[in-house]
Amino acid sequence: MQKPVIFLLLLFFCNLFAGTATVYGQDIVTEQERERAREVRENLIELGFLSKTEEDEFPLAFSWHQEPLIVSSIYTNARRSVATSGTRDTAFRPDGSRMYVVGRASRTIAEYHLSTNWDISTRSYVRELDISAEMGSSGTEVSAPHGIYIRDDGNKMWVMNRSEIWEYSLSSSWNITSATQTGYRDLKGESISLVRAHGVDFRPNGRRMYVDDRVVGGVFQYNLSTAWDISTATLDHVLDISDIQLEARGVQLNSTGERMYILDTGRREVLEFFVSNAFDLRSARYIGAYRVGSQMNNPRGMSFNTNFDGFYISDATDDMVYQYRVQIADPNRSTLSVNRSKVIADGSNTSRVTVTIRDENGDRLKEGINVNLSASSASTSINAVNRTTNSSGEARFDVSSSSEGTVTFTARASGKEINQTTSVFFTSVSASQSRVVSNREKV
Repeated sequence: MQKPVIFLLLLFFCNLFAGTATVYGQDIVTEQERERAREVRENLIELGFLSKTEEDEFPLAFSWHQEPLIVSSIYTNARRSVATSGTRDTAFRPDGSRMYVVGRASRTIAEYHLSTNWDISTRSYVRELDISAEMGSSGTEVSAPHGIYIRDDGNKMWVMNRSEIWEYSLSSSWNITSATQTGYRDLKGESISLVRAHGVDFRPNGRRMYVDDRVVGGVFQYNLSTAWDISTATLDHVLDISDIQLEARGVQLNSTGERMYILDTGRREVLEFFVSNAFDLRSARYIGAYRVGSQMNNPRGMSFNTNFDGFYISDATDDMVYQYRVQIADPNRSTLSVNRSKVIADGSNTSRVTVTIRDENGDRLKEGINVNLSASSASTSINAVNRTTNSSGEARFDVSSSSEGTVTFTARASGKEINQTTSVFFTSVSASQSRVVSNREKV
């Protein structure tokens, strides 16, 4: 097992089984909660919902289509303050024209309109919903709101605290002040209950729900027999992340269900998982992370845009939302080129293949994109000059071969194969067919 994993595993169990209260950011995990977490994990294992992850389930190597995307993210330098206090999770309208922010201390949900879609620097405060009647007074720690999910039609909303979920109906779509409570589910009284949940996410068809729990160290997957009806939710599986996470506070799956993201406020990173069987966390495995701790000390909420090429992190200390961009290669705009189209096939002469990574607008992406180059011939040697793109958005490879023939090169980046290819003709030099010619007999 890798040393970082050992460290995280030891730290998790020290926190879980220590005899005194453990401080997570601004929160204190009580002895009762630790005991409850032990019971929950034992019950989950006994009932077959959770099995301890083995090292080989999280290998460092993965196939190209499972490459992490989050690792090439960049901070856009956009951050804006919000009206909530003790800011937690965020949610957006699918077109990016509205943003909603949960305030844990204020017991409110603030609504903002964005004049430029997805650009929080253009946000303007419109109104807010007071949910203190459902959550209780600000002194009630257990009833503090954390997670939020708004359905794509803007007519339904769910708010999550540590173990309870409130359902709201919006009589006027996307108008937060038109929300009234229409449903409720408390999971803390069940034998396999949540202990410290924060985020909530749904499958687009409403038939599956996901909730993270940082004390139990898992992501709970529920099946809903009636779409969007939380009263019909039954536990289906729990993904064990105890040896990966420090403090999970937020979960979101992309629209295809092939990637899952978790905000880890202890690591101050966004963790990425590849889900080989879409929307089923039994097939999820950790593949990478991106650090947001360089911009903030107390991240508490996470949400992605519709295309999952941008995300937003809220900070509870300064009550701000920060905007990030996920650099994703466009397979139609990215290009391959060579500096020599014909090379002697002696195994030492080389041609340089340059892969230029561009986004959907044709702009070169900044450094940090991993590129894989492959050849049509197994006898071709590929040596990476820089496999990760440089400041010009270029990855470079020197190629050679000892076999004669035309070799076609293809490249992959951001889990996609670039449509353009390039070729090099490797030619042999025959001694019998070569000759030396002089244009002067005597010098």
